[in-house]
Amino acid sequence: MTRVCSILLALLPLALAGDSHIVLKPIDASSTAPARLMVFIPGGKVPNTHYINTSLAIQKASDLNLWIVIPSVTKRVCIIECTAKSTTFCAPLHHSVDVAVKQAVADGYAGTDPHFLAGHSLGGTCANYMLQAYQDQDKYAAAMIFGSYVDETGPGNLFNFSVPMLTLGAELDGGGAKPSRMTLWWNQFQAFATAQGMQKAVEQKPVIIVPGMDHSDFCPGFPVPGDLPSELSQDASLALIGSHAAAFLSLHSDQSAAVVQKATALLTASIGVTQAMLDPIIQALNMEVDGGEGLVGVITANHSKWCEEAQKIMVGADLAPHLLPIDTYFPVAPDPPPSLEHCHNNYTLDNSTAVPMLKTTTCSHADYEKGTQGPNTEVNAGAHQLACKMISRERAAQQLGMPLIGATGYTGEVKNACQIINQAAIDMGMAIVAKGAPATMARYKQKGRTFCLGDDFNAPGNIGPLWVKGSIKMSDNATCLSVASLSDFSGINSKIYPGVHYCKLLSPARVVEWIYTNSMLAPSK
Repeated sequence: MTRVCSILLALLPLALAGDSHIVLKPIDASSTAPARLMVFIPGGKVPNTHYINTSLAIQKASDLNLWIVIPSVTKRVCIIECTAKSTTFCAPLHHSVDVAVKQAVADGYAGTDPHFLAGHSLGGTCANYMLQAYQDQDKYAAAMIFGSYVDETGPGNLFNFSVPMLTLGAELDGGGAKPSRMTLWWNQFQAFATAQGMQKAVEQKPVIIVPGMDHSDFCPGFPVPGDLPSELSQDASLALIGSHAAAFLSLHSDQSAAVVQKATALLTASIGVTQAMLDPIIQALNMEVDGGEGLVGVITANHSKWCEEAQKIMVGADLAPHLLPIDTYFPVAPDPPPSLEHCHNNYTLDNSTAVPMLKTTTCSHADYEKGTQGPNTEVNAGAHQLACKMISRERAAQQLGMPLIGATGYTGEVKNACQIINQAAIDMGMAIVAKGAPATMARYKQKGRTFCLGDDFNAPGNIGPLWVKGSIKMSDNATCLSVASLSDFSGINSKIYPGVHYCKLLSPARVVEWIYTNSMLAPSK
């Protein structure tokens, strides 16, 4: 603590005049460990002095004689100095880093290249950009991004990234690096492990989310707007950041077999914790679109499991055992077809089995939200809405020769049928989290807002194309996440596409995301 105070006092005049480059010498000047240097790019709007304690925690945990420089950036927003992944647009940040490193050399750093690079939040984005822009010039040994991530797709995604990369996140991050969003890079880590083996994946591309931590724990003393409150003390969170960062650096420096073994064990254990944390989210995402669309970027899905389940719920518990729904998923809506608009339901009755089965086709499409404020901005992982074209209960009863009046108690159009399916999505999401992440469910029950389901509403004139272009009503308020579905029903005697019931639905993945994070964020209104 004495060393921290002396550093802060020394920097106080500079901080009052504006940020300056910070150089932190190794904690133990007499150490014979290898001397290495790490550049730490600060997050957006965060004074770089707020990364001193984080840097000291990494130094303290490290088996290296570690120097750390924290450069100053224009208006405390590094993206101003590195707006794109090219030497043209990232030259100012590259210059700032060079100046900071030269200051460390002037202060006595005489270690060997290559250096390490780290960044928090927006600083992680800038680190990502600069690494790609200068990868042929700057041979960084490894990089770490905290509460951030690399590209979603292409050569700069985690799987393909040319530099070993630790992605370290926080369970209670309330922004773009919240757990549901981090499933994308977790899936890329898993794909890398499948291709290269788990041992190499732990060494080269580990993705770890620390339980109980929040986004602001990486810059102690600076509360990041929109963040959830941490459940850890500052000392505890800094110790976890330091130990994980130091372990990763140990795997990319000259260390003894014992140090490497200890570092590998720590990262491997934390990866196991992360897998357990993310598994319920991934389960729910794979239900909305098999294989995922919103996060993966490359469409591998051809059906929606939830639309198939929704079709069974639509016809009721008495008819569902006789139904065999098969969904076709439409990832985009091109013109001309194929598209969701031009997909129409079909059905075939199979009497060859002991129990008559009605084979049906459903049509689905998921709409995902996109960030509007530039790279690495907050978006939701779960679909904003899941569009499902289904046959009606009336049609199923007619084809099966079974009574229309069943468990639902309705004839013709089932009243609020989409709402019934939305309630099933809530029940499904709750069950997934309660089983896979009981601590998360307990936190939600204590702190989270609930769900409010409104009545179904119709597109003007019950016109199908207007339903396709229309949207679910979804908003969060001080009480709940309010949801009402856009519905389109056509009776079996209709002259236009008879016997169908369409719904814009709440996705189980959005339910799980609400439980994990969104229900505890400040309401939008």
